[in-house]
Amino acid sequence: HNEDESIYLIYTDEGVFKNTDSIYYFKFNSSDIYGELKEGESYRLNVYGFRIPFLSKYKNIINFKLEEIK
Repeated sequence: HNEDESIYLIYTDEGVFKNTDSIYYFKFNSSDIYGELKEGESYRLNVYGFRIPFLSKYKNIINFKLEEIK
């Protein structure tokens, strides 16, 4: 684990997701994403990966969109 790496765990009613940079997906804005997510709002998340509890692996958030509540 690199000390400069930003890893955020995002807790939702749909499970726990990781938000970290990803070279594979050219994603280098995990800190920005974390700062933009607001508690109490609904979002559509685009994620990759698998949730593997015994390995502490989580799906990683690639991007998100604010959902309008109808």
